[in-house]
Amino acid sequence: MISRLRGRVVNISDNVLIIDIQGVAYEAEVTGATLAMVAGHEGDVDVYTHLVVRDDTHALYGFASLAERELFRALIRVNGIGPKLGLTLLSSLTPEEFAASVANQDVAAMTRVPGVGKKTAERLLMELKDRLDTLPVGVARLATNKESTAREAELALVSLGYRPLDAARAIDNVYTVGEPVEELIRLALQRMITNA
Repeated sequence: MISRLRGRVVNISDNVLIIDIQGVAYEAEVTGATLAMVAGHEGDVDVYTHLVVRDDTHALYGFASLAERELFRALIRVNGIGPKLGLTLLSSLTPEEFAASVANQDVAAMTRVPGVGKKTAERLLMELKDRLDTLPVGVARLATNKESTAREAELALVSLGYRPLDAARAIDNVYTVGEPVEELIRLALQRMITNA
């Protein structure tokens, strides 16, 4: 699997990037956030990727962040949501907006996305509501309005090499309102090492 690309963008066409990595060019369909990140960027860019292999094609999808990629992976597991529609959803809603829509079962927000009808929106929201606490980037925390210190602590764990989902769960396990970021990180690391 190709997990990440780091290279120079040599062409942008609609929502497709061509990234040159030491003379080999990779083509990836990307979200609006990813396009905004690379537009006008000088030098190398990092794009997290997901490879879809089918009988007749190999398609690479690119994302500005790990959170976006993990949410894409959760979306395409839902019956009736393919990679193209998953990409459209993530181009139309930020991960935070998506999380709020799932938590509030906001069918109207989902149906504003091109290609998503009422039945698809209802099925998507119903399936993801049951898995709210397993969605990436602390979606459950967004739904319960925990403060930004938890998110900062989570990002610190990711920068130390932990997977985003593991970091979110570790912080959720030790989170206390008003706790400083440093203390949340210390408690989460202590718990992760003890349980390893």
